[in-house]
Amino acid sequence: MSKACENPAAVPTKVIDVQGDGRWESMHEEFCHESREKEANVVFIGDSLVQQMAHVADWDGQLAPLHCLNFGIGGDRTEHVLWRVENGELDNISTKVVVIWCGTNNHGNSAEQIAYGIVEVAKTVSLKQPESTILVLSLLPRGKNPNVLRVRNERVNEMIEKLVQDIPKAQYLNLSAGFVSSDGTISPSDMYDYLHLTRHGYEKVVTPLVDELKGLLGD
Repeated sequence: MSKACENPAAVPTKVIDVQGDGRWESMHEEFCHESREKEANVVFIGDSLVQQMAHVADWDGQLAPLHCLNFGIGGDRTEHVLWRVENGELDNISTKVVVIWCGTNNHGNSAEQIAYGIVEVAKTVSLKQPESTILVLSLLPRGKNPNVLRVRNERVNEMIEKLVQDIPKAQYLNLSAGFVSSDGTISPSDMYDYLHLTRHGYEKVVTPLVDELKGLLGD
């Protein structure tokens, strides 16, 4: 795929305010404000898996000590995260690591479109934060039983692992291990709705993630 404009997952797109409360844009504006007013070693940006990390995971115990900001919005697709990056969320901050976690909400897109959408986010982050390390997280498996979205997410992961190698200071981190049991099922103790993580599920993600971040930060 040679041109981002051929891929809807790689075209920066503002969320349409169908509910009429301006919530998404208000959150974006708050993130822009935080980037101006706060200092951070790590900025997380992505969808609900990022957003809920601040509330369900042990954020205060494991991530806050690393001086992290959380710019997650539930329901965001790659094109929405891309719009937010292009419109100020990383413009007024100097950070050491930017963590990108998005793509599982891109229903209707192919694995290739999603992968290149994630890569477009990473490339844009690289332009905004050229001194930062970019850490692209794998999409997690989803659904209680094997299904087409699991296959799609696995394919996305295979692609982005290779594609991020062409982006300066970008790395890929696979956090998918340990969620699918030997019979092919996912436990509700890890994902309460077979998509979003429980506190126990976040432990499987946050522990290796914190280890990786400490290495990148030199802690």
